[in-house]
Amino acid sequence: MTKQALTRWSGALRLSLAILAIVSTLGLAGCSPQPTATPGPTATPRPSPTPQPSSTPQPLALTVLHTNDILGYTAPCG
Repeated sequence: MTKQALTRWSGALRLSLAILAIVSTLGLAGCSPQPTATPGPTATPRPSPTPQPSSTPQPLALTVLHTNDILGYTAPCG
């Protein structure tokens, strides 16, 4: 290629890239989301008070249903 043809090709490439950048920017600007109305605040129920522990001990019932432990292992995966 001659220097003049190379310069012309380079100029056309730059012009094409500039047009592509402008069209892309305008295209993306047209795709921006439209603002929506902000929803109003909703009423929230008043929190109930946290129950306090009682000073008297409560009875506890514990039932062991089944175990296969015959060798005294306490770690389930060991």
